[in-house]
Amino acid sequence: PQSKTIQAESRKITPEQKSCIERRIGWKFPETSFEFFIGETDGTIDGYTSIQNTIGKYRPMTYMVGITPSGKVSQVEMLIYRESRGADIRKPRFMYQYKGKQSDDPIRINRDIINITGATMSVRSASAGVKRALVLTEELYLNPQGTPCGAIEHKKKTSRGFFNRLFGN
Repeated sequence: PQSKTIQAESRKITPEQKSCIERRIGWKFPETSFEFFIGETDGTIDGYTSIQNTIGKYRPMTYMVGITPSGKVSQVEMLIYRESRGADIRKPRFMYQYKGKQSDDPIRINRDIINITGATMSVRSASAGVKRALVLTEELYLNPQGTPCGAIEHKKKTSRGFFNRLFGN
């Protein structure tokens, strides 16, 4: 939000990139092009944002995922939630769980995301979309040129669960 300029950019991924990203996130998706917004101040990138669309239980939901230059979630905002149940997913106190997540975090219900009763499918879809946004940003912007699919070292974290994050190691 503090960026002086925001540049919109449409990125089309190759079949090799798509295959790589699907392997990393663990599920297939139909899209081959994505819209990104890049925030810049005085020639320094402040962050990346993408708008994601996924299906909740029955209907699509649209949300925005902000990612820092170091590859962590800065914020997730639900833009349009079309389901009749589970509207609590729109609340900032739920979306705050994604802040600081990285592509090597599980980002799964009962692992590091607390579920909302009545919105399990929407929470799963949103979590999968956040993971996809992280991996896409990593593969399209943060990896060095010419080093596709996992050029960034993926270190195993010692603390992966919810209670480990609360209480440390």
